[in-house]
Amino acid sequence: MTIDTDLRELDELLSSAGETWWRSKLRHARSMTGKEQAKYILQWCGGMGSFNDLILCEANGHSVPNAVEAHVNYKLRKRSSSLHDAAMLAS
Repeated sequence: MTIDTDLRELDELLSSAGETWWRSKLRHARSMTGKEQAKYILQWCGGMGSFNDLILCEANGHSVPNAVEAHVNYKLRKRSSSLHDAAMLAS
């Protein structure tokens, strides 16, 4: 996948879950290009409170029913891992 594809698909996933804070970061990244974009994305990927820590669930205020929570978070992890890999290659 490409950075743009990953950002678009993550934006759709976060939008459907009602996640606004990280979605604003994704949208800002979509306005960038090249190494600047890749470095901006990589800043989110480590430490406490990073994008990697995000869990989409009702307990966190998201509109994700318990019945699909595991599947939604699997999709989040898969796509965020792809985004990280693409950003590493582009940086």
